[in-house]
Amino acid sequence: MLTPASSRLCPSLLCLAALLFGSLPAGRASDHADPLDIPQPWEILDNGQLSREKQAELAGGLTDLFIFPVKANKEVLFVPPRDEYYSAATTVNAEDRIPVEELDAMIPERRALALQLTKAEWTEYQAAEAPGHTPDERSAILTKARARRLALQKLTDAEKAQIDSYVLILCTNRDLHGQTKYTLEPYTFAIKIDRHSSVSFSTATAADQAMLARYGGRIDDPKTIGEDITITFQFTNEARMKGEPVFKGLEHPEAIEYFPRGDQSGLRDDPFIFQRFFKKNVVAAVFRIPASCFPKDRGTGSFLVWATSTRHGKQLDHDGRSLRTQQPRFNFLNTVAPRDQAAAVKERSLHPDFMGDLFLRFGFDFTFEYRPWDVVPDVVIYNPDFRTRFPNGRLLTDDVGALLARNGDTLLQELSFKNDVWPRATSNDKPFQASFPYLADPWPADVATPPPMGHALTLGHKLQIIFGVVAFVLILLVIGWAVGRFTAPRRKLDDLL
Repeated sequence: MLTPASSRLCPSLLCLAALLFGSLPAGRASDHADPLDIPQPWEILDNGQLSREKQAELAGGLTDLFIFPVKANKEVLFVPPRDEYYSAATTVNAEDRIPVEELDAMIPERRALALQLTKAEWTEYQAAEAPGHTPDERSAILTKARARRLALQKLTDAEKAQIDSYVLILCTNRDLHGQTKYTLEPYTFAIKIDRHSSVSFSTATAADQAMLARYGGRIDDPKTIGEDITITFQFTNEARMKGEPVFKGLEHPEAIEYFPRGDQSGLRDDPFIFQRFFKKNVVAAVFRIPASCFPKDRGTGSFLVWATSTRHGKQLDHDGRSLRTQQPRFNFLNTVAPRDQAAAVKERSLHPDFMGDLFLRFGFDFTFEYRPWDVVPDVVIYNPDFRTRFPNGRLLTDDVGALLARNGDTLLQELSFKNDVWPRATSNDKPFQASFPYLADPWPADVATPPPMGHALTLGHKLQIIFGVVAFVLILLVIGWAVGRFTAPRRKLDDLL
C-alpha cells in the first residue's frame, strides 16, 4: 500500500523513468487524440497548451471516419430510432408487451433490460433470477431476445433497392478555430476499403452478439485484410483539394462526387458529438460513390474501411472504429497494417513495453490494460444489408460515446461531463446538412469556444520535478566521484607493481 509520501513521490519517479527509458505512450494518438494526449517528457513542464510545432504535427492526425448509404436524391437512408430498446418493444404485438406502468416503475437499467423482452420472456427471466438458477439460464433468455432485436435491423429487398450511393467522410486536423492557413501540404491521406475478407454477423451466441455490439461483426481471418479500393488525396495549406483525388479499384470514377472541389475549403464544423469539440472545426474530405462504381465480380457484400495519413512516405496515423487508437494502449497501432493488428495487440498484451508495464504497476490498468475483446483489427465494419448505426458503419448523428458505453468503453461517457456539463450533449452543436456534403458549415473565428481539456502542472509540482531531476543527477555525480575515489589508490598501486 502506498504511503502519502510515496504516493507524492510516484509521479516524480514516473517522470524520471520516462526521461531515462523513453517516451510516454500515446503522445500523438488519433481519433481526436486529446482528451488523451499524454505529454512527452520534454513537454511536462509547459503550460498545458499545444505548441505551434505540435499543432503542425497534428495536422496529419485523423479524427473521424464515417460510412453510410444515401438515396438517389442524396438523402441519408434508414436513420434508426434513437432508442433501439423502445423500437424493439414496439415491434412486439401489443398483447405480448410488458405493461407500461410496470416498465415505468423500474430503475433505468432494469427498464432497458426489460424492454428487450416480451411479456413471456420477462416472466421467464424473473423466474431465472430466483435462488437455485444459474447466470447461464438468464444469459440464454437474453441471447434469444437480442437475436430477435438485431434481426429487426435487417433491410428488406425493397429498402436495399433504395441504396444509390455510399458516402465516405474523413476528418483531420482537429481543434481549428479562426485559422486561415494550415500545415496540410506535407501529408497524404488515404481511405482504404476491403471487400473480400469474410465477416461473420452471427447472433447465435452471447459472444457473437458482443462482437456485433462492439465492432459490428467478427472478421473470420484478420490476416486476409488488404485494400481492394483506395482513395488517395492531399490538401493545400488553404484546406482546398490539391489536384484530383486518385481512385484505385473503382469503376467509372468520373461519377464520384467529392468535396472540397475547386475553390471550396474543406474547413467544416467538427462533427464529433462531444462537448470538448463543440464550436471547433476540422478539415474534411467527403466522397459520394455510386453503388455502380464498385466492381460486381468480386466482394463479399460487406465493407472493411480504414484510413491512413503519411508524410514523406512514412505512415503517421491510422483511423478505423471510433475510440480505438485514441486510447493509449492502442497508440502503437497507428503504424501497423490492419492485417497485423490483432496479432500485435495479442503480443503486446502478453509482453507489454516498459512504460506500459510501469503504468500498470502503478494502477493505471483502466487506461493501459488490454481487455479480452481487444484482439481485433481497427477497421470500420459495414454491412449494407442492415440499418446503418455505429458500429455497423457510422452516421454523423451517431452518439458514439453512449453507444460505446453500453458495451464497456465508458471513457468518452465520463469525459463528456467534464467542465460540469450536465446533461451531456447527445447531438451535434450544429445541425448537419440534409444533402451532400452533409457536414455543417464551419464556426467563424469570433465564436467563443469551450475551455480546453489540457492541464498544466502547478508551480509547486514543477519545482518538485526540477528538484527531483537535479537531485538525481547530483546523486549520480556523487556515486561516480565515490567510485573514482575508492578505485584511485588501487590504480596507483597497480601502476607501481
